[in-house]
Amino acid sequence: MDATKYINQLTEQLNNNIKKSILLYVDPYNFVTKELLDALFNFTTKIYSELILNFFSSDVTRNISNEFAYKKKESLNKVVTNYTPYEEDEKISANQLMYSVIDRFTESTKLKYKYFFQIKNSKNVEQYYLIYFSPNLKGLIKLKNAVWKLYGPSTNNKKINIEIYNFDLFGNTSYDYIKNDNLNKVKNYLNQHVGNCLSFSEIEKIVLESTIFNDSHVITEIITPLIQEGVLTKLNLISARNYKKDSYRIEKQSVLKGLY
Repeated sequence: MDATKYINQLTEQLNNNIKKSILLYVDPYNFVTKELLDALFNFTTKIYSELILNFFSSDVTRNISNEFAYKKKESLNKVVTNYTPYEEDEKISANQLMYSVIDRFTESTKLKYKYFFQIKNSKNVEQYYLIYFSPNLKGLIKLKNAVWKLYGPSTNNKKINIEIYNFDLFGNTSYDYIKNDNLNKVKNYLNQHVGNCLSFSEIEKIVLESTIFNDSHVITEIITPLIQEGVLTKLNLISARNYKKDSYRIEKQSVLKGLY
């Protein structure tokens, strides 16, 4: 059965008649179509569920500007005009398209949390992204913990598996490199909000969604170093020892650490 038709039928069958969460895994043969996105959007708006979507970015790159692949280009343009702020035939990248689709789902469905990572082939060429969506932060934490259990650094050599950290083209996968790279991602966000205060849960969400770190790293690898650098000030709303029920003021622009 066609995936779009199946998901639409499943939505009708389960709507207002289910008490448990569902994990929906969608792996289209080619790039996801507008019709399939519509079905997923409707499902995740009505049904409390988690979603794993294979975003076939290499198919987008090949066909979004390919005048000789008219049907695929037409199909992609339907996604562009319905799920992004861009116009039909506007020149955009596969990543821009992916970010727009992610934003549309997290802003307008029950899926408020997301994490994605890139999958490459043996020649180090990008093939697709796996995008995970969850309506609850706990789902994201469980996913990240599973990722670290499977691919994380060993306690002996502090090396992380290249399969999960495969965007490091130079093969430099030392734990210090990974720590600085992911700390820089958080700093990029904080630099846009100097003077504001963030709760622990807000910082945790930033870390879980934008870095490879999981919940156990938030204090040790992110908050503590930023306090030591004078970037964050812990407000001690409960006590000096309580980090998770506290808030943090962003004091200044932070300097990004060099990776090499």
